[in-house]
Amino acid sequence: MSPPQAGPGLSKPLTGRFLLAVAVAIVLVTAAAVGALLLLSRGGNAAAQLDAVRIGLTVGLGGGGGFALYLAWRRQRSAEADLDNRERALAHQRQVSTDTKAHQERVATATEADAVERRITDLYTKAADQLGSDKAVVRLAGLHALERLANNNPGQQEAIGALICGYLRMVYHPPKDLPEDADQEARDRRDERVQERETRQTALDILSRHNDPRLRAKSHWAALGIRLQRANLSGAHLTFANLMGANLDDADLSGADLSGADLSDAHLSGAYLVRADLSGADLSGADLTRANLTAAYLEVANLRGANLSGADLSGADLTRANLSGANLAGAYLEGANLIGACLEGANLEGADLDGADLADANLAGAYLEGANLDGADLTGANLTGVVRSTPPRSLTSEAES
Repeated sequence: MSPPQAGPGLSKPLTGRFLLAVAVAIVLVTAAAVGALLLLSRGGNAAAQLDAVRIGLTVGLGGGGGFALYLAWRRQRSAEADLDNRERALAHQRQVSTDTKAHQERVATATEADAVERRITDLYTKAADQLGSDKAVVRLAGLHALERLANNNPGQQEAIGALICGYLRMVYHPPKDLPEDADQEARDRRDERVQERETRQTALDILSRHNDPRLRAKSHWAALGIRLQRANLSGAHLTFANLMGANLDDADLSGADLSGADLSDAHLSGAYLVRADLSGADLSGADLTRANLTAAYLEVANLRGANLSGADLSGADLTRANLSGANLAGAYLEGANLIGACLEGANLEGADLDGADLADANLAGAYLEGANLDGADLTGANLTGVVRSTPPRSLTSEAES
């Protein structure tokens, strides 16, 4: 900022020569006036001449007084100009001080932000390195460090969630039971796999723990997207886990405990859920097309509006499950237990229900075009408004009774 310009000032300071010249001029003018007046009153008496001298001196004194007033005015203007310049200089100094302070604050803020970013990057890198350790306890420490970092830095939640999901999508070999005569190398390898299973379980718990939008802002990772497609999650313990909207397409969840879990609007297309426990789980609106749910436990599960077209539910337990409005077109339900299940308005076109138990099930308004119900038990089932062009013997006998 440029310094302030001086206000409208006066001419250069008066020199001694100028003042002397003015004084001489006043004296000369006074003398000339006196002389002229004396000449004019030369023929008069002494009183007239005295008046002439008095008048001449008065003119001289008037000129001197006028010049004195000019000097006083000039001095006043000079003082005012000096005061104005001082005020301008002070205002400029204050503005410079304010600008300097603001600049220093901006620099300090930028420096602090840069330090925070470096610290976050350092913590993230160290935690990621721990996750790649060959020691299970170090991997666990890395996971907990990542969770703490995400809780304290919302801007990192998406990246950390993606890292944990990526870790779970990596190749994994679950531990298997060993024969009693297994050698030490096989036992050590199994121990490592057991430890890895526990590490992966911790990773799943972290994702589930922060996927609930009902949680407090710090606990809920708003940018978290659970993407576990093709992940091997067999045997995982996910009781009451929150996997709402998760992408689990083609994932292996065989033998997993998902009882009471929230899988609403989840993507489970092609997922392997053989013998999985989904009792009481919320699968409303979920995509389970071509999913393998053979012998799965779905008792009292909520599958309202779910897409199960082409899914294999052979031998599955769907007792009292809610399948209202579900799409089961082309699904395999041979030998499935659907006692007391609600299939109201469900689409069962081309579904195979051979030998299925539908006792006391609610099939009101269900679409059964091309469905195979041979051998199905429909005792006490509600068949009001069922749509089917050629009813099988089971439906005919039910209607006759």
